[in-house]
Amino acid sequence: MQLVQNPENFLNDFIAEIRKANKSILIQSMCIEPGRVMDPLEKELLNAVKRGVEVRINYDWVTHKFVNGDLALLPVLNSKKRIYSRSIHKQIREMLKRLADGGVKIVETNPPSFILSFLPFLNRNHIKMYVIDGRIAWIGGLNLFDVAFENIDLMVKIDNEKIIAALLNQFEKVNKNRNRDNYNVDFGDNYSLYADIGEHGKSIIYDKAIIMIKEAQENILFMSQFVPDGPLLGEMIKASKRNVAITVITSSDKDALFEHYPSKLTYLYFKSIIKKYPNIKLINLKKHMHIKLLMVDNKLAITGSHNMTFSGVLFGTEEIMLGISDRELIKQLIRFINELMTGLYQ
Repeated sequence: MQLVQNPENFLNDFIAEIRKANKSILIQSMCIEPGRVMDPLEKELLNAVKRGVEVRINYDWVTHKFVNGDLALLPVLNSKKRIYSRSIHKQIREMLKRLADGGVKIVETNPPSFILSFLPFLNRNHIKMYVIDGRIAWIGGLNLFDVAFENIDLMVKIDNEKIIAALLNQFEKVNKNRNRDNYNVDFGDNYSLYADIGEHGKSIIYDKAIIMIKEAQENILFMSQFVPDGPLLGEMIKASKRNVAITVITSSDKDALFEHYPSKLTYLYFKSIIKKYPNIKLINLKKHMHIKLLMVDNKLAITGSHNMTFSGVLFGTEEIMLGISDRELIKQLIRFINELMTGLYQ
């Protein structure tokens, strides 16, 4: 089974599995938006409801602030952009209403107070998971809107009953039902699940990434739309000093994240720092890269929704990551990355 999927492979596989569903379809995506991706999914989900399948969607409130994958943090002064944004947000509301009217159970996570509504990057549910009939699941970086499927990204397909049971449990942990503490589940068969509940300044996932880097002996692969920062960067520098080969793969250096403040400062700082450490290699791909992956010694990896940045920890973001030591899945991840580097997915 191909467990590591690029965006198009995931979408095709997800739709195929939706058509076979006979019990339940669970979707958790930070953002959803009508378009090439959601339009066919909307039809398939409504058809599933008609044949008696329970369909549930958890989406984050910030959906109503995003437009084509872009989150405006300041008031939009351009009148044409304002009109366009309102049009997109109206389409989102209409799509959600159609789904709800058709029998889909929809939950909006983390609606903010009035004051926090002006700080939309705080307290987000950044988790992406998709589960069908309690037998097949996917986790990774993909949100359900068009721009997300134009990025370089991956999803991991899961048929492990223990992992899926943990995902089903996590799906319920939204809003007032949140877990009280960050937690991990060790399945004892080459997999673990790590979950952050969105507590400001605390992340079991970020801590796990630091531990992995501390224990690295030969090589480290770090992939994120952001470059390493905070304590994780400090441990990466220590690893380079003990001759661990480190590769950081991220988006084009012309990417919007790296050309606008404040993320530009972090990027420029990282580039200046690694000049002192030849064991740290930075690779910029040709377009936006949204994969979140840390792999150590080609033996242990974590992947999922966390960008592994300290800023995300401070912002109080809900996340999940899958810990992997299964040899076959590690091989598939390595193969996927090698194909990416040869240009197949750039």
